[in-house]
Amino acid sequence: MPFLRPVAYVIGLSQILLAILYFAVPAGFVAWQGLTPPAADAGYPLAMLAARFLVYGIGMFHIARDPAGNLFWARGMVAIQVIDLLAGAAYLAAGLITPATAALPMVNAALFALALHWALGQVRPTTAVRERAA
Repeated sequence: MPFLRPVAYVIGLSQILLAILYFAVPAGFVAWQGLTPPAADAGYPLAMLAARFLVYGIGMFHIARDPAGNLFWARGMVAIQVIDLLAGAAYLAAGLITPATAALPMVNAALFALALHWALGQVRPTTAVRERAA
């Protein structure tokens, strides 16, 4: 379990940073990533995305404090990272993004998913969690 806490904090910080960037400079951040700058009204769904980054980022700090009691949410972040990786692979395969654009987010998604999955393998559910599952 000691490995899970730093992994959760790193992932949480990254999610909060993404939230700040998508809230503060959505079009600029998208363009900085090498993507087509979005229309001004696309800021609205990007703000909704930022809200989810923020909440899950804060949630990762909660997970770090009580990993055994938050296995569902921690596994949810693994799923998010795997979906992010698959989406990147699909857009890359379709030629819609370049390897340079895809590299950092796809490597991060793979590392976060693997590290969190491995760390979760060391966590045993609490008695209360096992009783709810029964």
